[in-house]
Amino acid sequence: MDAESLRDAYVERFGALYEALEIGAAVQPSYHVLSFWDAEVPASPVVYATFGAHSRWELVVVAAAPLSGLVGALMTVGLMDPEGLSPYQLLEVDVERTPFAGLLVAPPEDGSFVVEETDGGRREVYRLIPITQGERAMAAELGPREVYRRVRAADALVADPLRDCTVTPQRTALWRMTEGPVLMRDLGEQLDATELRLERLRARPERGAQPASFERAAPQIRAYLRHLASGLPFPPALGAWVVAPGTPLEKRLARLAEVLVKRSVEHWTVFVPEELCAALAEMASLTILTHPEALRLVETLLGENVLPPATEGSNAVARECSWRIATFDGRARRVSGRVEVERRVCEGFVGAAARRAPEDEIPYENHVWACMVEALYEGGVDGRAVAAALQEGIDRSRRLEPDPSTAPPLPRLMEMLHAVTVAMFVGYCAARGRAQEN
Repeated sequence: MDAESLRDAYVERFGALYEALEIGAAVQPSYHVLSFWDAEVPASPVVYATFGAHSRWELVVVAAAPLSGLVGALMTVGLMDPEGLSPYQLLEVDVERTPFAGLLVAPPEDGSFVVEETDGGRREVYRLIPITQGERAMAAELGPREVYRRVRAADALVADPLRDCTVTPQRTALWRMTEGPVLMRDLGEQLDATELRLERLRARPERGAQPASFERAAPQIRAYLRHLASGLPFPPALGAWVVAPGTPLEKRLARLAEVLVKRSVEHWTVFVPEELCAALAEMASLTILTHPEALRLVETLLGENVLPPATEGSNAVARECSWRIATFDGRARRVSGRVEVERRVCEGFVGAAARRAPEDEIPYENHVWACMVEALYEGGVDGRAVAAALQEGIDRSRRLEPDPSTAPPLPRLMEMLHAVTVAMFVGYCAARGRAQEN
């Protein structure tokens, strides 16, 4: 390999080197993945490029922000050790913690190029374009060239985990609603650990430790966090709802909601509109985090008390739920402001008794819960079909009753969420049907 010619070609095209990661140092021959990035320029793209990965070719990928999963993807391609690559070729490689499930080889006009070496040889440098699961499935059906055309037309050649899939955008919308905020939380914890480690190394150097690696890592994590924050919707399904930060119980409750909501909603994304998918996620999260029957199952699952003891009566349970509803960060509703939200929840709580029929056998706290949620969403939802879906979800949650079965709490919670989301889907379809008739 003509290292000097390759280095010069990289610097000429990509600018100053930010970091060089040695890959396979323990197993020779090793190579490097270089990153070219200007940390001083906000929202500047990052170029990852292999250096010595193969005897005849190198790989390059461009990202909208520092994206460490791309380094792993380049390593995976290196391990596959393909003898030759060609434009539009599909590489079935996942990019960790992103919606990307494949890589397409770009043609020369979109960033692949050749480095002429001093000994007369030629070194191919292939640019790779990450694609989503939906695009990968289409590539298997219609061919990679058609998918490449769609991705290029959408101006999506730069790897950005926030972009929509050009085939099934609801799948990437779900990623932004479920995986994105979880990733942000994990990155935040990683940044805290990195900065703490760096602070300790500066105060007390250790033999063999390299503070420079932590100094380079921290700005990359911050940049990726800023990028994610700029495009994530932060619906409550993702743990955006927070009570008493730092409380172990509430952290466990938020994490449980993230997992259950993702499992209950992800299969809907294949065939329902994005607006309904968001509403399903919101109602599922609201049910887990605030509904009395769901919280009783959560108590059993987590082994901690969430609701007041049954001896304190239904009003005490309803008051606890009212506080949780008032602090729930809903996105489907358009009511904002703490005072207005609390006023509506209080209005629903006070008016619940007058709206309860004497023959109603539904548990009182369920009735109060439904009245409070209805008051919160009343007149503040965009779209009649979404409003109808939410109302069906509220009505179905209102009818949730104590389950006398001895089944484990987790399957019972999933059954509960399934009943609510199915009711919402039916309500949405009915409302759309009435609109078309009119």
